[in-house]
Amino acid sequence: MEEFEFGMYSLGERIPDTQGYVKTVKERVEDILQMAKWADEAGLDVFGVGEHPQLDFVTSVH
Repeated sequence: MEEFEFGMYSLGERIPDTQGYVKTVKERVEDILQMAKWADEAGLDVFGVGEHPQLDFVTSVH
């Protein structure tokens, strides 16, 4: 039987919120780090950060 892992991930998107505010790269990276801490504290097995080719993502390869 395969082992089941539960986790979450982020692509680091920087899209406007409902008020039109777009977080800075620094704010978004801090958000991702905080989410990783919460995931660890909650006992999740995995926290992943994906790469995206667009420049409006903090995880862009460009």
